[in-house]
Amino acid sequence: RSRPPAPLPRYRGGRGGAGLSGRPGPAADAVLVPADSRVTGSMLLDLPACAFEITRVCLPSERLEVLACLNRLRQQHVDVMKVFNDPIHGHIEIHPLLVRIIDTPQFQRLRYIKQLGGTYFVFPGASHNRFEHSIGVGYLAGCLVRELKEKQPELDITQRDILCVEVAGLCHDLGHGPFSHMFDGRFIPLVRPDLKWKHETASVEMFEHLITSNKLEEVMKSYGLVLEEDVTFIKEQIGGPIDETACEKSWPYQGRPKEKSFLYEIVANKKNGIDVDKWDYFARKLGICMTCSTHGTPCTGEHTSIRLATSLK
Repeated sequence: RSRPPAPLPRYRGGRGGAGLSGRPGPAADAVLVPADSRVTGSMLLDLPACAFEITRVCLPSERLEVLACLNRLRQQHVDVMKVFNDPIHGHIEIHPLLVRIIDTPQFQRLRYIKQLGGTYFVFPGASHNRFEHSIGVGYLAGCLVRELKEKQPELDITQRDILCVEVAGLCHDLGHGPFSHMFDGRFIPLVRPDLKWKHETASVEMFEHLITSNKLEEVMKSYGLVLEEDVTFIKEQIGGPIDETACEKSWPYQGRPKEKSFLYEIVANKKNGIDVDKWDYFARKLGICMTCSTHGTPCTGEHTSIRLATSLK
């Protein structure tokens, strides 16, 4: 998944040592191990105590004390940003809600979809995927909208707006097929010329499936999102107006009012195509596939994308 899960709590005790409760504990450390090894990441905290196997503890009283420590840790848990080491943007912090989305099978499939289609057959270095690109777009989207909030407070950008833009950036490519644009640009027209298939529409449908199949509705609410408005807003950023007939109206979107039209131009700019999706695409393509002509070091493009985000007026 996104990174190896952090070690689970150990019960430190024995020989005068104190356990998690502050009282003397057993002679050996108690290690909590999930019974289902497929459960990792932030989802560990949602597991009940019965889902863990306790090793190195024999006495029933010690097992009960370890489980009590686990329950106290769960109650005291505070969500924190998770750090990803991106080859282009460096160490970046990701919101806990985005981490929950990343830890789903629907998002993990992007690891196996090449960003540049079949290019890596000719240029072996062009093997980066939609997974890392999507994380980069979500990160840049957050950088840009937060910069707008700081420099133009009159825009009234809320934390809900910021989180929705980040989620849209993260999920904008969920619907890509094998070999990315080669699938919808070449394969589909050849085998199904009658099918009007777009990866943007598939991304919206995959996003809906991701939320429902992983039961993320309550998680989104816990971070302050209003599902009726914000899910619509996220889907509109990815695929455009939900109601096709709404394009004839003066304001075709439902998720946000016209006063916040600029938010729709961050992830997928329908006006001129200049958006954070392109910023990450070009920076990643140059940084991974090419080298600087002077020193032979990777051209990360980090300075360019971040400079663009922070130089807004």
